[in-house]
Amino acid sequence: MLRATSCPDDSGPTLPGNHQGDRLTAGLCLFRSPSGGNFFRSPSGSSFFVKSPSGNNLLSLSAIHQEARWEDEGGWRACSDERQVQHRMERDASMVRLLNLLDPASLVDQAASSPKNAAGAKRHQSASSLQAGPQLLRSNSNHEQHSALSQRGVAFVGATSAFMWYLLRLAMRDGLISVKTMQKQVALELHSLSAIHSLGWIVFLVSKLRQPREELPKYCSRALVASLGFYLHDCWMLKSTLLRSPGTLAHQFSLAVTIMSILRSKGVAWLAPALMSLSLPTLAQEILQLCGPLGIPASRPEVRGLRLIWFISFCASKLALVPLWLRHSQLPELHQPSLLPGKVSYMVSLFL
Repeated sequence: MLRATSCPDDSGPTLPGNHQGDRLTAGLCLFRSPSGGNFFRSPSGSSFFVKSPSGNNLLSLSAIHQEARWEDEGGWRACSDERQVQHRMERDASMVRLLNLLDPASLVDQAASSPKNAAGAKRHQSASSLQAGPQLLRSNSNHEQHSALSQRGVAFVGATSAFMWYLLRLAMRDGLISVKTMQKQVALELHSLSAIHSLGWIVFLVSKLRQPREELPKYCSRALVASLGFYLHDCWMLKSTLLRSPGTLAHQFSLAVTIMSILRSKGVAWLAPALMSLSLPTLAQEILQLCGPLGIPASRPEVRGLRLIWFISFCASKLALVPLWLRHSQLPELHQPSLLPGKVSYMVSLFL
């Protein structure tokens, strides 16, 4: 089913010549928008985008994702000063420096090789910006490097972070946790890692409450990198449950995909605190699971209160991103291509 998206200005010229096999419905004319995207106009006057300036097909996007909004506002290179300030606030300079040292291809934005090349890119940009694709603009621009990750970067930092969680699990096994059966050993280790991860996020969220609203995206990227490794490690350890009980594995994997999408996107790190508010019910759940082995009866008021906290926080965290979406659904950053898998995976996690 084709969905229409409104065009800000339909006064562009009709594209002449052969469209190389594209079938045009009778009565539709192909136009070019001022932002460089192509759209059809029907006899009734309604119009909808076909291709964005980057060449992406927009007809198959659902109602929750309209890439035309992202493209019309400048795409990866923000036009407004306000958006540039927001992007600069979420930029993690430490990540940029470290990845430039270890693997520069892990970043979407590529650093200029020298001041001379940067000056040449600045002169060349004005002449070629209408013809160059987004990847060329990201590579040959003198813009400040953003900490958004490429697909290679997501794989690199995700694997590294997961390996660090694995080392932490081995350290707990050698120094703190020791049970007779291997199955109980692994289960206890995973519960301990989950409690540590949740407690870390709760401390991070509490620290955000004491900061100005403008600084909400600050340091969220590095916190998401740690969470990405945790969920990837969890998925690897739960792979044996794929056939008999895939619910937990699917939930953890959907969260990992959502985090990957945020790390690959620009200007959406402020979604991380709302997304990771699920750390509160997770921590409450881990404490409740310890009550049985410790011999604490379920009838005690403390246990009942903890159950109530778990239930309320679970419902709130599951829907935490929905009010944000309803309030900020018109923001161009929420419609960039790299965020679409995260939207889909988050919708899946709502039902798991």
